[in-house]
Amino acid sequence: IYAEVQLPDPDAATGYTLHPALLDAALHPIALAADGSGDQAHLPFAWEGVNLHATGATTLRVAITPIGGQATSLTITATDPTGQPVATIDTLTLRPLTELPTKPGRDNQLYALDWPVLAGGNATGTGTYAILASHSPEFAQLLNTALPTPAPVYDDFQQISEPPPMLLLPCAADGDGGEPAGPAHAITRELLELLQRYLADDRLNDTRLVLATRNAVSVDTAAANGAAGGGAPGLAQSPVWGLVRSVQVEHPERVTIVDLDDRPGSLEALASAIEAASAQGEPQLAIRDGVVHVPRLVRAGRQPMLAPPPDGPWQLTVAGKGTLENLTLVPAPELDEALGSGQVRIAVRAVGVNFRDVLYALGMIPQDQRPLGGEGAGTVVEVGPDVDHLAAGDRVMGIFTGTGPTAVADHRMITRIPDGWSFTQAATVPVAYLTAYYALADLAGVQPGQRLLLHAATGGVGTATLHLARHWDIEVFATASPGKWNVLREHGLQVSHIASSRTLEFEEHFGDTLGDHRIDVVLNALAGEFNDASLRLLAPGGHFLEMGKTDIRDPEQVAAAHPGVHYQAFDIMQAGPERIQEILTELHDLFEDERLHPLPATTYDIRHAPEAYRHLSQARHIGKVVLTIPAPPDPDGTTLITGGTG
Repeated sequence: IYAEVQLPDPDAATGYTLHPALLDAALHPIALAADGSGDQAHLPFAWEGVNLHATGATTLRVAITPIGGQATSLTITATDPTGQPVATIDTLTLRPLTELPTKPGRDNQLYALDWPVLAGGNATGTGTYAILASHSPEFAQLLNTALPTPAPVYDDFQQISEPPPMLLLPCAADGDGGEPAGPAHAITRELLELLQRYLADDRLNDTRLVLATRNAVSVDTAAANGAAGGGAPGLAQSPVWGLVRSVQVEHPERVTIVDLDDRPGSLEALASAIEAASAQGEPQLAIRDGVVHVPRLVRAGRQPMLAPPPDGPWQLTVAGKGTLENLTLVPAPELDEALGSGQVRIAVRAVGVNFRDVLYALGMIPQDQRPLGGEGAGTVVEVGPDVDHLAAGDRVMGIFTGTGPTAVADHRMITRIPDGWSFTQAATVPVAYLTAYYALADLAGVQPGQRLLLHAATGGVGTATLHLARHWDIEVFATASPGKWNVLREHGLQVSHIASSRTLEFEEHFGDTLGDHRIDVVLNALAGEFNDASLRLLAPGGHFLEMGKTDIRDPEQVAAAHPGVHYQAFDIMQAGPERIQEILTELHDLFEDERLHPLPATTYDIRHAPEAYRHLSQARHIGKVVLTIPAPPDPDGTTLITGGTG
C-alpha cells in the first residue's frame, strides 16, 4: 500500500522531530491492509525497529508492506518527496479491537457522559488504608479524618514496610487558582512519575492505589436524582483523570480514581464508596454531596432535556402551573421588538434561579404574575435611546425579566460585571445581594454591632447577607439544616450562633446565648410557628423583614401581638429602578475591591431546568442555583474542537 500525506501548514512542523499528526496520518492506510472484508478493526499493538532518519518533514510518502503475507504484521517506510528516508518501522504488530460490534456503527449517534448513582453502594467502610502524603500533605490530612481509623502516613513508597490493601494518594490542588495550564503540566508529570514507581514496585502488587482529586471532573447529576450538578473548578487536576484511565487499561484492577466535591458529606462517604466501588469493579467514581456516582456513556438523546425552539428568541415558562414537569421552552418573538427609551438588549449566558420561581411554577403565588426569572448575566448586543453609559459588547449583570438567551432590561437595573468574573459567578449576585442590601440598609437601617437573626443562611440571600454582615460588623445568629453548619462555621460563626432551620429549638438556643439581650433584625424566609418563635426573640423597636411568600402577615396584627416590632414583607422590586441602580453601583465597588465576593453556585444547563428547580425546592444547594445558556458559535470568533481528528 502506498500513500502520500501532507501537513496543511508547513510551519506546523517547526519544533517537532516528526509532527504527530503527520505520523498519525501516515498510519491510517493500515486499515486497508486488514484481512477479509475489513469489518474487524485493528489497532497498533507493538512497535519494533523504529528509526527516525530526518526531522522537520511536512510531506511523507509511505509504503506499507505485510510481513509474510500477514496483514497484522507490517513494515512501514516513510520518505520525503525526493525519496530520502524520514522514518522506518521494521515491524508494526496489529491486534483486533475486541468487545465491539463487528461492523462499524451506521447511525452516527452522539454519546454523552452520564453519572448515575452507584447502586448498592452501602459498604461498611472498615477497610485498611495507608496514605502517601508527599503530593498534597494538607489534602492527605483531610482524607485521614474521613477514614474509619487513622491510617499510617508515608512520604515515599520506600517507607512502607507492610503494604496495605488500599493506598490513598491525594492529588495536589491547583495552587493560587490562576491559569491552570502550568499547574496541570506539573501535577500530571509528578503523578506520572509516582504511578510508574508504584507499578514497578513488586511489593505493592496486591495493594490497590486510590488516587483522590477535588472537583476535577464535571458531574452533571441532573439525571441522577436531581442532585447537585456543577462544573470542574479543579481544572489543573483534570488531566490526571486521562492519565489514570490509560493506566487502568494497561494495568486493570490496580488503580482507582475518586473525585470529591467540597461538601462534608462527600468526605464522610469516602471509605464506604471506595470499598463499594472496588467490590463492584468500578475503577472511577465521583462523590457529590455524599452520593456516589459512576461514569457511563449513554446516547445523548436518552437524557430528558427541554428542546429550545429552532429559530428566534425563546424563554422558559410553565405550560400549566402545579408541577415542575410542565416547564418548557417557548418562542418569545416580543424580545426582538424595537427597544424603547432606556432599554438594553442582552445576550444572556447565565440566569439565577430563585425560590419565587419555584413557587410560581407550582402555582403557589397566584397573586404574582411576573414570568419566570428575574436576574442574570450576559453581553449587551444593543442599546436603546437615552442609554449612553453602556455599549454593545459590555458584559453586564442585573435584574431583567424572563429566562432565555435574549432579555430586555431597564438600563438602571444592570451594571457591568467585575473584571475576572465568569457569567455564572455574575448571575449569583443581583437578586441575592440587592435583597440583602435593601433589607438591611434601607428597611432596617442596621448599624454596626446590632444583632441579626438570619434564617436559611446558606441560600442565596442568606449567603449574601453573611458577606454584608461581616463587612458592616453585624452580629449574626443563623439557622440552616445541620448538614450545612460547616458552611456557617467557615463564615466565622460560633456554635452558640448556629441552630437548625428544621426545628423550633433555635428560639431556646439563641435565647440562652442572648441572655438579657434581644435580636434587632430578623431576615426571614420561614413560615408558621418558626415566624412566631422569631418574633418572640425580637427586641421592641426591632425589624421583622419577610422575604417569604407563603406566610405574609398583617403588620398591625403583628404590632399588636409584639409591641414595638416593625413587620414588613418586601420584594426587591419595591426599591424602584433608581435605588436599585444606586445599590448596584455601591455593590460593584465592593466587588471590585474584593470586600464582597460572588456566591457559590450549583449549575444546570437550561435544558435541565426541571431538575434545577427541583433541586432548589429541596433546599439542597448552598448559595445559588444557576441555569447556564449555551452560547451559539460566533461567526467572527474562534471555535476550539477537541478530539476532532478521531
